[in-house]
Amino acid sequence: MLDSLLEIAQAIGWLPVLAIVILLGGYLLQVQKRHIDFLKDKNAELEKELGKIDSNVPRSKAKITQQITKKDDGAFSILDAKSRNQVIESNLLANIPSDPESWISIDKLVEDQNPLEEENSYVKWQYASLLSLLHDLGLVKIEQTNRQYLVRPVSILAGAFLRSMGFHIKHNLDYIGGWSEHGRDNPDAQRPRQILRSIEERRVKEIGRDKAEPSRYTKASLAIIKGRDENGQERYLLQWTDSWGDGRFSFIGGNMEPGDKDFEGCMYRELKEEINLAKEDILTCRRIGEDVLERQISLRLGAFTDYTYVLFFVTLNVESERVKALFPSIEYKIKTRLAWVEKVERANRWNTWNEILRDRLLNRDAKILLNELNRIDVGSLPLSCGLRIPIR
Repeated sequence: MLDSLLEIAQAIGWLPVLAIVILLGGYLLQVQKRHIDFLKDKNAELEKELGKIDSNVPRSKAKITQQITKKDDGAFSILDAKSRNQVIESNLLANIPSDPESWISIDKLVEDQNPLEEENSYVKWQYASLLSLLHDLGLVKIEQTNRQYLVRPVSILAGAFLRSMGFHIKHNLDYIGGWSEHGRDNPDAQRPRQILRSIEERRVKEIGRDKAEPSRYTKASLAIIKGRDENGQERYLLQWTDSWGDGRFSFIGGNMEPGDKDFEGCMYRELKEEINLAKEDILTCRRIGEDVLERQISLRLGAFTDYTYVLFFVTLNVESERVKALFPSIEYKIKTRLAWVEKVERANRWNTWNEILRDRLLNRDAKILLNELNRIDVGSLPLSCGLRIPIR
């Protein structure tokens, strides 16, 4: 190519050749720029299309907010997105065949839903997500044939379960119970915990306690507060708690919360919440023994839980009126102020170490904790303060 340019230059001169080269270079640059712009435009169009797909669900939800849906009684009501989702979910569950030998395609389920064209992709997405979850839970089987996905329940029981769940959603009922409910005497609060416990017990049994992953982690600080009664008997302060099973007396303390900087900060907070002690009432709060590590199914929640307990020995200021309030008798009640409750009455008790060791519930559910306290020999610890506990 260079030889050709030299021959042309010799024939017509260098200036015309340079002009041609410059013009050709400019043309090539323009072509390249247009090609780059073309690619940018195509890329923008592609991103726009992907954006449509990505934003399809929320856009559909916004449109569904104004969707008018006919109710069973013939009246019409404007449903919000949440209500529309409930309709979609309940219809899906109700239309899955109850016979485990009968298959139905997802496309057919969507057609039965009779969505508007603009909703079609949203309904499909909703169905696919829900069916994937049901498949993972072992309730349905999904197969692909002829570019169609077919679904059926794994058994008659599973089919009945799905239809029942659909009717619960339709009527806005909690299927299992109140997941946010509380209270040992509240059936709605206990039912989800019982179900979780049963499936966690099965999982731990199948996989093995050492290999099963905890579904919950908790860290807690516990206080050892030691006193002496009027007869010279050493005793340890316990408090009634209903957080464990049916309730029992246990050591002062509780789980770490987001605002706690460390285990010691947690311990000071718990002492304030549970027995109304401020920092000035506490002389020392020092860690003792080894951290107690345990994995077991929580009595309160039913979840397989990884526990870390840290023990603190606490000494108290005998001049404090709040400390004196801890020594009225072997068993007493104290009113404390919590963040969410103005005043709460708690039952406290001073137990001997032998009484603690003989406690059936503590032995059943906190044996590893008692073993660590035995190992460090709590009897060798000094008194938390010199006040005597009256025997009444």
